[in-house]
Amino acid sequence: MNYRWKNIFTISLIIGMVLLISSVIVIPGLARNVIVEMLDSFTIYLPGIMNKYPLRTVFGVTVEKIDAASGLDQLTDSGITWTRREVIWSSIEPEEGQRIWDSSLDLEIINAAIREIDPILIIGSTPQWALKTGFNCGAVAEDKFMALGSFAYDLVKRYSAAPYNVHYWELWNEPDAAGILGCWGDPSDSNYYGGYYYGQMLQVVYPMIKAADPQAQVLVGGLLLDCDPVNPPKGMNCTPSKFLKGILESGAVNSFDGVAFHAYDYYNSLGKYGFSNWNSSSSTTGPSAIAKGRYLKGVLAQYGVENKYLMNTETAVFYGPNVMSPPCAADAPADVEITKVYHLIHSYASAIAEGYKANIWFSAIGVRCSGLLNEDLSGKPAYEAYKFAYQKLRDVTFIRSISGEYPQLFGYEYQMGSRKLWVIWSKDGTDQAITLPKDPVLINKVGADGIAIQEANTRAVTVGMSPYFIEFNN
Repeated sequence: MNYRWKNIFTISLIIGMVLLISSVIVIPGLARNVIVEMLDSFTIYLPGIMNKYPLRTVFGVTVEKIDAASGLDQLTDSGITWTRREVIWSSIEPEEGQRIWDSSLDLEIINAAIREIDPILIIGSTPQWALKTGFNCGAVAEDKFMALGSFAYDLVKRYSAAPYNVHYWELWNEPDAAGILGCWGDPSDSNYYGGYYYGQMLQVVYPMIKAADPQAQVLVGGLLLDCDPVNPPKGMNCTPSKFLKGILESGAVNSFDGVAFHAYDYYNSLGKYGFSNWNSSSSTTGPSAIAKGRYLKGVLAQYGVENKYLMNTETAVFYGPNVMSPPCAADAPADVEITKVYHLIHSYASAIAEGYKANIWFSAIGVRCSGLLNEDLSGKPAYEAYKFAYQKLRDVTFIRSISGEYPQLFGYEYQMGSRKLWVIWSKDGTDQAITLPKDPVLINKVGADGIAIQEANTRAVTVGMSPYFIEFNN
């Protein structure tokens, strides 16, 4: 049964019992005593999951639109709790002071609310009248910061209320890029690539968002972080990745709540992926999101910043040329789909271990072979892997990495209810024979088709590319 329907069933059960007991009160004499004695003989166990209702997990997927035609029903069944949607500022306010609200966006956000999905709304598409001189997109002119704040106030006031209940706001998508996407990137800024200026904007807009909704969470727009500025690849300029440093240098430390970033990996061969710009690969470091997140944590720590969370708001493994269409190149080898299964498990297992608040797959239908669903909305193997990963990891607490104990493996240990859960796989993809520390109570192996198959409970396990989910009693 789907998690959300379990909660509805439980609430219905509670209401039913209250009504039954209430009815007993009006039954006189012996009949009432008999029924009360019958009720006393039953013990009702309410699911422990109610203690964390509604459950918020790291699991998310971007959809083209938040509707059934874009796969929302399939993704709801798989267990997502996050998605993203851009708000087109230039359409809502084509002339300064106008407000032309988008009724189709209203319906999409209601769709998310009904399904208990948190949409992160991205403010983007700066209108021409608000652009900074010399920019064709993105960066807002300093004398229009208040106009942006006024727009953000009205937007947040509208969508934080019922029936929308939106509380997460991302200010532009990949603002550390110049000329495309978020487009706050400034090549003339040799220190922070426009991050300082973006931070000045935050200091004006943040208090206006909070005034509209004190619960609002303001995210530094999903940073592209194209390459590692600490260990830059030969011949590459990684100044754009210092964007967050610029924000902090501007004095905007108290003008955002979290940092969103993006982390993609690229298919190499069966089960192998990597991103050389961040010295990351499946056989050495795991997904590039680990390296990017640790870099951001390091920057925050350098400035003594605490209580800021990270959200990986775009992640996937890509194949093919750097174009947005078609969704998957015609010559894509079958190994791409298998590699995507393994990468997805690695991505969510490590996101929880690294403490990210969200890990949002891009996307449902996908570009460059990243989709979880086919165009007819049937599930790909990675969709099956996503469903299983959600079932096992939705309510775990990270304990430790076990790679020190088993150097040939990547692996994490979590607390899962009354059990310990291990998620492990071979670093280089070759079979590794290990002996578990104690008898397992359940072993599942995720196959190339994304389906998890239960295996015999034995302490002697041979771990290869396929991730293992191994459960132990405490």
